[in-house]
This record gives sequence, C-alpha cells and structure tokens, in this order.
Amino acid sequence: MTLQKKSNRRKFIKYSLSVGAAAGSALLLGNKDTLAKVLMGMSEPQWQVTVGGKIVKEGIFSSNKEEFFIPVKNGKAHIVVDNKRIFVHEDSDICERKICAKMGFIREPGESIICKPNKLVVRILS
Repeated sequence: MTLQKKSNRRKFIKYSLSVGAAAGSALLLGNKDTLAKVLMGMSEPQWQVTVGGKIVKEGIFSSNKEEFFIPVKNGKAHIVVDNKRIFVHEDSDICERKICAKMGFIREPGESIICKPNKLVVRILS
C-alpha cells in the first residue's frame, strides 16, 4: 500500500470516528429523558388507538388481558389487548363490512388495523 493511500485511510478513519462520537453524544444528550424512563422501569407506549387522528388510548403490552370500548362515529369499538397482540373484537358492530375485525390480531411494530368509516386506527409502535 502506498504512503498516500495509508494517509487517506487514516484521515477517513479519524473522520468516521469523530462523526460517530458526535452522533453518539447527540443521541445520548437528546434522549436523556428516555434513558431515565427506561432506568426507572417506565417505557414508551407499545400500542396506540386513534380516532380521527387523535390519540384516545395507548399502552404497554403486559401478560394481563385488557378489553376496552372506544367511542367512534357509529358506536363503540371493542378492542382487546392480549398476550402481546391487539385486535378489534368481532362483536364490534361499528360498520357493515367489519373489515377491521376480520383483519385479526396484530403484533409486529408497524402493523395497523384501520376502520375507515369510523376513522379508527389501531397500531403497534414498538
């Protein structure tokens, strides 16, 4: 390897390390409240229910089964959170086609259940 290539390689490594250090410190400083919550046993919500774009309920998955009713345009949506999964119960009579109930449960981050007539969105955040 030539002297020029070694010099360029060293510069690249130094630059990469300095950028990485700056990004890491910014990440730590910017998320100090999140780090504190994690250390205290609190964490961000893992699931969220919105109606018309407004958050009406959110929570963290637990081993306990949780059922609740969310008021929507055409009645009340029956939502069930059970064993790290969430779904709209089939007895929800909030729209004709019941596509939201037929979707079944969701459990992976990024998945969502949507009821367009009622503007209901159930999503997994993390």
